[in-house]
Amino acid sequence: MFSSLELQELATPTGGQFQVATLQEAQDFCVRIARTHYENFPVGSLLVPKHLQPHVYSVYAFARIADDIADEHDCTPEERLRALDMVERLLTGSEKTAGNPVFAALAHTIHTCGIPYTPLQRLLEAFRMDSTFTAPRTMEDVLFYCERSANPVGELVLRIFGLWNDERRAYSDAVCTALQLANFWQDIALDRAKGRLFIPATWLERHHLKAEHLLKKEPLHEREDRERACLEACVQELCQFTMNLFTDGAKLLPLLPSLRLRAEIALTIAGGTQILRRTAALGNNILVTRPALGTKDGLSIARHWVGLMAASFWRRNSARTHSTTP
Repeated sequence: MFSSLELQELATPTGGQFQVATLQEAQDFCVRIARTHYENFPVGSLLVPKHLQPHVYSVYAFARIADDIADEHDCTPEERLRALDMVERLLTGSEKTAGNPVFAALAHTIHTCGIPYTPLQRLLEAFRMDSTFTAPRTMEDVLFYCERSANPVGELVLRIFGLWNDERRAYSDAVCTALQLANFWQDIALDRAKGRLFIPATWLERHHLKAEHLLKKEPLHEREDRERACLEACVQELCQFTMNLFTDGAKLLPLLPSLRLRAEIALTIAGGTQILRRTAALGNNILVTRPALGTKDGLSIARHWVGLMAASFWRRNSARTHSTTP
């Protein structure tokens, strides 16, 4: 985790104290960022071919630094937005870099993999939204955010592998949106402590709930039975909506010729799905508890992964058979 001063330096052309002289030093810096931050999904794991790992790390480092800037509590929203504007200038080259490790590594990735600025700029849009939080009114508001915070990640990964196209886009977006939503629902207790709720107001209203009541600090056992039952029903519906996206997104797997990437995304789907199951099992306790995965969950994830991989092989072989049948 970087301090406020360090984040400010990483949003400058030189990178301040982190300035590097070579591409290798820049890429090593990005690796350190990825390996010292916890995520719900594997970053640059062994399933990613070695020659592509530096590109995954550089994109992750860019997103991590920009996200941390958007969440920097020692700065005002205006200061965070100004810093994100500088990050965008460094990204597009309108502000020349001179040794900033993140942008030196990212520039190499953009050039080598032919990545446009658009998905990276959409990530910055999401981080700007983070710096000035507005509670979502509808699920469409939440999905609008996911289109900027999550879906570009899938696009970037597929572009790094040279596999981005319109057919894969819809399924990639479904996987990424599902991961973002699963993260929202598992973090309800953490966000509630910050005075935030990502459950759309229209969904709360449908379940006879009010955001201001859920945000109250009173203990769960002191809440009315009716409110607890309504919240549990709401959580179940949110999780089912998200599970449907994971199911749809799994159709991406047989479309991937890269076995390693298929295995990586199948593992990500299996892990996200298990987190979702744990979230649903908590019911109304999600207000005060964050779901955690244990040893048994690891076995469930492994079984799910095997099932996803087997289904992807069957569908690819079936598609080949149909394409060669006269």
